Amino acid sequence: IHSIKLLCRILHRHYGVAPVVLIDEYDKPVTDTYNESHHEEILGIIRDFLRLILKDNEHLTKCVITGVSQVAKESMFSDLNNLYVNNILSTDLDEWFGFTEMEVSEILVNDDGIVDENKMRIAKEWYDGYVFGNTEVYNPWSILMYNNTGKADKYRIETGGDRIVNDLLKNPDEEMQKKLERLLSNEGLPMDVRTGISMRDLGNSPENLFSMLLVAGYLTAVPIAGNSGEDVPIAEGRIVKIPNMEVRRHLAAMVAGMYNRGTIITNMTKLTDAVISGNENDILERLPDVIEFFFPYGKARYEEGYQTAFMACLAFLGDRFDVKSEYVAGTGKADIWVRRLYGPGCNMVLEIKRVEEGQDPDILSEKALEQILNHRYTAGLKGRTPVFGIALGGGKPSVIRKELFI
Repeated sequence: IHSIKLLCRILHRHYGVAPVVLIDEYDKPVTDTYNESHHEEILGIIRDFLRLILKDNEHLTKCVITGVSQVAKESMFSDLNNLYVNNILSTDLDEWFGFTEMEVSEILVNDDGIVDENKMRIAKEWYDGYVFGNTEVYNPWSILMYNNTGKADKYRIETGGDRIVNDLLKNPDEEMQKKLERLLSNEGLPMDVRTGISMRDLGNSPENLFSMLLVAGYLTAVPIAGNSGEDVPIAEGRIVKIPNMEVRRHLAAMVAGMYNRGTIITNMTKLTDAVISGNENDILERLPDVIEFFFPYGKARYEEGYQTAFMACLAFLGDRFDVKSEYVAGTGKADIWVRRLYGPGCNMVLEIKRVEEGQDPDILSEKALEQILNHRYTAGLKGRTPVFGIALGGGKPSVIRKELFI
């Protein structure tokens, strides 16, 4: 414990300049021992360590400390003065916590030194969206990995914060489940969350989970339209949302563990992938599990229920697709209308029928497909456009697909 202070004194005497001490991830031992018997012991050790370095140390110019937990709230800093806290809402260093759009465009260039627009679009979908103060930035580590590998993937480094969030997600109440599902469906939530929470605060209220998600990088806080942009409590002028596809995929896998049917998120994403690829066998394989999850006590009471289930799955498509339900196209309204904006994939139109007693699902799915074609629900779409007639609620689902090139 005394070694760092001794080193400060030696360096000061040798160079004639008091050193700067950098402590990265100061709270890693705290998060790693969350809810364990030796948690308080670890807190005590870190408290004594920091006190020796920071308090009355004449051989120190300054100390810079980084971590997930805001230092001013942790009890280990309670007897220290002159702490300057910079959090995700602060504006004075906001552009330094990630890559700006201009910096990413200078990284993602082709062999001729020209910006690769396709890679930029993918990078924006997967790694952009973090707001620090008033500046939107990209995840720097993931951008570098994407540039090196050429593949969009989850490069986010696992930290102790994952363990805490997983613990808190084990037994969520109904309200918490609904909020998490809304976040995963691309909706933002006005939340009374704060950046200055400590490990001791986490179990006190459900809102503290969102605080942890926010400061740990799972969520971002964006100003509500019309807000002046100054640092204000989030509930008064900001909403929280999932920043990008990388975090959405990562968080979705974690949220899956809060359900008894732990594979539901996996099934939802696989169903989405099957619809995009147009693989009818895969669609038929994934549909029953997804529909059973949404309607565990039988089929949906109304056809709109099945539309909602599909819309929840297609929310995982992200910003590369424009997804609409009950969309006016041609001479009617398409149940689900999907337009590809950029990148891999295709347009899609889905017409869903609820099977009533005595109806043949195969005949009903054929009628659904005919409805798409007869009413020209593909109006406004260009390129490869598979269309699907789907019948649900009569036992085994029926799916009929037709490939169109418009």
